[in-house]
Amino acid sequence: MNIRHLTYLMMLAAILAIPANRAFAQDLPNEIDPPPTTGEMPTVENIEFLRLAGGEDNVDVTSFNFFEINDPNAHLGLATGSIKETVGDPTTTAGLWWDIDLKVSVPLSELNPSTGRPFEPVMLGIDKDVLNETRWRWTDFHMTIGMRDPASGEFMESDEFDFLFFKTDPAPRTHDGLFDDPPEMDEPVAPDNLDWFAKNSPGVLPGQTVFFWLGIQIPPHKFDPQTGMARIVLREHATIPEPATLVLLAFSGSALLLKRRRKA
Repeated sequence: MNIRHLTYLMMLAAILAIPANRAFAQDLPNEIDPPPTTGEMPTVENIEFLRLAGGEDNVDVTSFNFFEINDPNAHLGLATGSIKETVGDPTTTAGLWWDIDLKVSVPLSELNPSTGRPFEPVMLGIDKDVLNETRWRWTDFHMTIGMRDPASGEFMESDEFDFLFFKTDPAPRTHDGLFDDPPEMDEPVAPDNLDWFAKNSPGVLPGQTVFFWLGIQIPPHKFDPQTGMARIVLREHATIPEPATLVLLAFSGSALLLKRRRKA
């Protein structure tokens, strides 16, 4: 064995000796083990509905209200933004998902003078009432938390290192029994995706409204130091047959009806 081969073997042995969870780990703080808070929870001064994006004309936000933390209409012990949405049949695949853009602000007196941002993470609640005006029973409903890319304006899903996530204490839930609670999550702590299913519940029939309660944590660095405000995005998706499937189902139904008429 020459010196070159011996060197390669020694390097390989050194690499294999490194534990797998350390060799490829990202040595950054993550949401599963966040740094402890040291001060009081910042006050949510306002939550504003900015826009509905994605989707088509089949999705509409019919009302939005903000309730301060002590208001009887607030839930989960948090200042709450209450959104009412209506979803109709899509005509293209664009109608299968939609985004809700929200703006969150805290009082100027609670911003760090040196950063223009809150001292601690900001907690807020979201009440979401979604009316099913499609022709189909919903067997699942999905939400993803994220933000807008500053340059392109595209949706950016939160990840495990940015400390923007859905709260698990208090846990997200529905309060009507149409979906199973709690929802499935991509992480047991600090999830970025919530997935409700109707495995042991009826689902949402046409004409019914499903009611969601959920909490969100926004870290200080997500606030704009120029305005002291943060913009977050909720991406939503209800399982509706894709337009091509709708056409196929309609064609099959017409063919079956024609066949019955011929037999008659």
